Amino acid sequence: LSRRLISWEKWLSSNQISPELPSLIKLSVSQQLKRLFVDFEFYNPGNELIENIRGFLSGCCLLINSSQYFNNELEFQLEQVIDEAINQLNLQIFKDGAHFERSPYYHCKVLEALKDIKKLAEHISKQGFLISDILEKANNLAILCREKLELMSKWLEKLTFSYGEICQFNDSARIRGLSHSFEELTELLEDSGFFVKHNSDYSFILSCGSPSPAFLPSHSHCDIFSYELEIKKQLAIIDSGCSGYDNETLRLMSRETESHNLPMVQHQEQSDIWGQFNFGKRAKIIKRVFNKEDSILEIEIQDQFGQILTRKIVFSDNCIEITDNLKIRRMEG
Repeated sequence: LSRRLISWEKWLSSNQISPELPSLIKLSVSQQLKRLFVDFEFYNPGNELIENIRGFLSGCCLLINSSQYFNNELEFQLEQVIDEAINQLNLQIFKDGAHFERSPYYHCKVLEALKDIKKLAEHISKQGFLISDILEKANNLAILCREKLELMSKWLEKLTFSYGEICQFNDSARIRGLSHSFEELTELLEDSGFFVKHNSDYSFILSCGSPSPAFLPSHSHCDIFSYELEIKKQLAIIDSGCSGYDNETLRLMSRETESHNLPMVQHQEQSDIWGQFNFGKRAKIIKRVFNKEDSILEIEIQDQFGQILTRKIVFSDNCIEITDNLKIRRMEG
């Protein structure tokens, strides 16, 4: 429903159409907006909710100059949706610029949605007949989108390999990212839980964050410690990413510990996977430190059973040395 409204807005803004068609479309849009407003995906408040906001604002912008359809009720709803947009952007975008579901793929999707939301908010803020509160809030939303877009773009650059595609952690597919604006970079992204190292010889990206967010781990995998390595613009070691959502067997397999570049202890999962989009008891980060002077990354986690595992990575000239250690074992056999 949201995507249909988005598509109508984009198509009407870029095509010459007959005079009769817009009135029919606006009637349909007004009915779709009524349905969408009572069906926002608050039960699944991630990238889907951002798409709902984008769709509602798109529909409103189609009707905003039509007094027949843009009535007091829709104006009231518009203000509520703008408020929710501001709340969600502050919630869903980490301080380091990552989308809180920790999927580079969905990060790209949210980034594109924010570009549209910014334009729509700017358009709404220029409609002088609206009440002053809506105009002010729409302008604040546009400003917030610009700030978040800058942060998200910088984060995506860091999670993009030099040949131009994103890394494939959690529910991700290999798509185009953003070209680097740097030649060398080594950084531990504390908020989102990724480590990145780029230089002229290779790019190394590692996932070292817990399933996120805690209340919505639907796109998370058992992938703490997993990494991808690109050497001279060629992928050498990859993560399995996401196979899709239509095959339950492949879906489960893609989320399991053994589908990632990390140790599996006694054939047990890092976190308790159940269903296609759920986690039970989860692994958590105990320690995550990068020593810049010695170029050593150390991570310590506790899995769902209370077992403690560590991974130490030492970076030196033409060498990446990875050492794993099981400090506490609780599962036998």
